[in-house]
Amino acid sequence: MSSVNLVNYYANVLKIYSRKNAPVLRGKIISVLQGYTPESMVDDLKEAVGEVENHIGETLYVEVSDLGEGDAHAPVPEIDFKSDKLQPLWILTRLRGWPSAEEFNPGYISVIVFCFQFGLMFGDIGQGLVFLALGLALNGKYKSGMMKYLFALFIPMGIAAITFGFMYDSIFLYEHAISHWLHDAHITLPFNYPIMPNPMHQTGELMNLIFLVGAVELTFGAMLGAYNAFKAKNYAGMIGEHGFGMGLYVVGLYLSASTMFTDGLDIMLVVAGFPFKLMLLGMLLSFVEPILHSLMHGHGIGGVEAMGEGVGGLLMTFVEGLANMFSFLRIAAFAIAHVSLSGAGEAMGHAIDNPIAGMLIMNFIALTFEFVSSGVQSIRLLYYEFMGKFFHGEGIKFKPFTIRPPKTLAE
Repeated sequence: MSSVNLVNYYANVLKIYSRKNAPVLRGKIISVLQGYTPESMVDDLKEAVGEVENHIGETLYVEVSDLGEGDAHAPVPEIDFKSDKLQPLWILTRLRGWPSAEEFNPGYISVIVFCFQFGLMFGDIGQGLVFLALGLALNGKYKSGMMKYLFALFIPMGIAAITFGFMYDSIFLYEHAISHWLHDAHITLPFNYPIMPNPMHQTGELMNLIFLVGAVELTFGAMLGAYNAFKAKNYAGMIGEHGFGMGLYVVGLYLSASTMFTDGLDIMLVVAGFPFKLMLLGMLLSFVEPILHSLMHGHGIGGVEAMGEGVGGLLMTFVEGLANMFSFLRIAAFAIAHVSLSGAGEAMGHAIDNPIAGMLIMNFIALTFEFVSSGVQSIRLLYYEFMGKFFHGEGIKFKPFTIRPPKTLAE
């Protein structure tokens, strides 16, 4: 390195050190650089420091420790999907917000929940294979823009559609094709097939299943909310509308609804049952949360303000839990719509005296309009019903501390 470039380099370093927001403690003898590093990159950091030591001929001391109580607002890196081609899946979390250091990072679980819900609505082996093939062929071809993320999402969405397509027994809108083949081949499976109830002919069973899915998702989200409150040392918040209170209410609501489905619309039987008491307990916990919070901080029961917040928490648990549960019925609605396209294709084929053309038209509609609609509904359920129970998304994005290389005389 020439003397001019060396001077330029140290001038650049001093410029960085002179910034008010630079995390550097400077003395007459030493300078201490402090910052955050993702745990997965600690070895890379030490390796980079070793290269600097070899270059300057001096010893640099590196100390790594876990986050402490004073690091509540530490920047958070993207979750690692272990593959450059799958890393764009982080977009599902990023669009909702950036996770903070003190809350559960939903990077992986958001992909699983989104694709699970999509598969329930868009279960078809053939159409799933189309999107899986598109994803495998085009993922990684785009380095930026919407297509970069869309083709990455096609892969898990296609797998989900294929999986549920097998469970629904649907291939390119042809219903029960596998069942007929198994019957003709005299093959008997050790379980009832199709596995999933037919959306058109077994609508009641499908709705019961969707209610169960909704109850599990909402309860899991509420438990994650309680975990976040515990992690933030907001112990009173663990029992409220974003914690055990909502979880108990949803479980009680589902069990009460199941009682009505199986034993009939007997209000007195429902009110006298144990599930209804779980609902009341959940709402009571949501009411108690702000009062307990006030007591824990030495403000007494909080007076009218805490009571008002308690009533608000109770009402929010009742209304939000009920609305969230019924919101999951859109999954059943779109599953029915998907099967309806099969019947429409057959009817159109008879009308135009060309069965193949009728099914081709309906498959085109399914692969375009219905695919988009099912994807949008899956995102809505993910963001509002599930992640809304625990995810705040107010974190700070991790950006590596870098020193730009000095420009040469030619530059």
